[in-house]
Amino acid sequence: MDTNAAAWIVIGLTSVGALIWLAGLAFLWRTTRDIRERDRSSAMRFEVEEPSGPGLLAGEAEVDGRPDDLSEKLAATLARDGLPPFGPVRILSCDSRRLDLETTGSVGSAGGIDGKVRRGQFRFTTVGSRTRIDYAIEVPSGRVLLGIGWLFVVLGLAALIGGCWLMFAFVVSSPNPSARSQAFQMFQAVHLLWPPFLFATLARQPARMIEARVSALVHNLPYS
Repeated sequence: MDTNAAAWIVIGLTSVGALIWLAGLAFLWRTTRDIRERDRSSAMRFEVEEPSGPGLLAGEAEVDGRPDDLSEKLAATLARDGLPPFGPVRILSCDSRRLDLETTGSVGSAGGIDGKVRRGQFRFTTVGSRTRIDYAIEVPSGRVLLGIGWLFVVLGLAALIGGCWLMFAFVVSSPNPSARSQAFQMFQAVHLLWPPFLFATLARQPARMIEARVSALVHNLPYS
């Protein structure tokens, strides 16, 4: 392989790697921003301090029924079935306006049980002939996973810059044609470019799963 071909291979692979790195950076930044905004808006809705440990997920639904009937149904359902994916829950208080609970276990960052106690709250408000149910649930924050993702962003950038320099310094400029064929090894930088996508996705996953299940629970209350 001649010198020009080796140089263009390195440049091409580095350019593709840079595009992947930028996409990973944007995806991780958007995920970090969305999770912070979720915690902030949820805390403002329930007028509580923004959590520094667990995250906070809030939502609402308007369903048929009276607050007293719905709160009793919710308490009975939670006592019987728990709150998937948290498992069994302990109901701390329940009346026609509010239900407070804490979980005996919690989903971890990858969807498994981590054993942490989380708090939750449901509020019932009459809206004409219907009831609005506002809820807030502590969820895994994803901060550790996001931190690992940002570490790989730094490592990926270092791999692109350092790998490109090493290739031009020792491979492209080598007088040995077989050594110049190692320019394809610049592709190995991809191993540090895909983890930001993985860790950002894992950081989003638990809250999305919890939101879907809590929303289904609340919407199905009139039929339970």
